[in-house]
Amino acid sequence: MGDGQEPDPAQDRRGVTLERRALFVLATAGLVAVGVVALVRSRPGIDEADVLRPPPAQERFIVYINDDDWVTIALLPRMGETLARRIVASREAQGRFRRLEDLTRVRGIGLKTLDYLRPHVRFERRGRSRSHGGAGGP
Repeated sequence: MGDGQEPDPAQDRRGVTLERRALFVLATAGLVAVGVVALVRSRPGIDEADVLRPPPAQERFIVYINDDDWVTIALLPRMGETLARRIVASREAQGRFRRLEDLTRVRGIGLKTLDYLRPHVRFERRGRSRSHGGAGGP
């Protein structure tokens, strides 16, 4: 400060205390909650529980493990760039994956990871025959 006083650590540079900021945040959150409840009650056919319930899953994210690039594969749960690149490298070096358990040949993928991947991984696109190329495919 210009008058030689030490700044109070419980205040920001404008002199507002942390307690006052916290109170403002809580009051704002409360007002928003009251507004949501009032909006829900004013619309017939909408229950408060429906607002709080997460929306149903529309569509599951699907990866075609034998065709997609590492960037797409990296979007899977429990996956990242390193594992995705290993999957693509294994596919190119050892051939296509025929079933989910084949992914365990990739270092870093075990049975627990397979459980996370199971709902998202497919091996062939519908309508695609095996004669349509693919690196190392039968």
